[in-house]
Amino acid sequence: VANASNGNPSPSELRDKVRRALGDLLIIDAPAEFIGKARTVSVFVGPTGAGKTTTIAKLAAHAKVRFKKKVALISTDMFRVGGHEQLARYGDLLGIPTYSCADVGTLKSMIATLDDRDLIMIDTPGSSPSDFARLSKLEAVTGAADARVHLVVAASTRSEDIKNIVKKFHRFSPRRVVITKIDETEPKGAF
Repeated sequence: VANASNGNPSPSELRDKVRRALGDLLIIDAPAEFIGKARTVSVFVGPTGAGKTTTIAKLAAHAKVRFKKKVALISTDMFRVGGHEQLARYGDLLGIPTYSCADVGTLKSMIATLDDRDLIMIDTPGSSPSDFARLSKLEAVTGAADARVHLVVAASTRSEDIKNIVKKFHRFSPRRVVITKIDETEPKGAF
């Protein structure tokens, strides 16, 4: 913002300059789930209510229909009432096999049995960044899956909360950030 303010631009010019500067800094690329040749296993982590399950369903549909990928879905969300059922319903609607896995030890073998799939997407239970016990269990899931980790954050999340979320979920070494619910907020959080 300081660099874009040079020359005392009008508010709309300043906004445009800041957008261009951010565009130069951020990399928005096609997910490996769509363009990768090798089998991809992706796990989605993030706070409760960020939109992980819905995001997985949208990405799975896109991968199957547009990119002709053979997709499987796995839910490890045994905490939320109806957590697995929601993903299973999406799977039924999309014609994509959906599995549930409550035991982290079983997850590796389940992934291995799905060797005919191009893409395996794993839904995890939402976790408060301050719930260290659940974060530790979630870490066991991401480690067992040996997967590409995506951090899912809602666009309306407050700046202070985003800092805390990034700090707490850093332990999962996410390779991507998925910003959800952009259509549900006019003013965006720290994004």
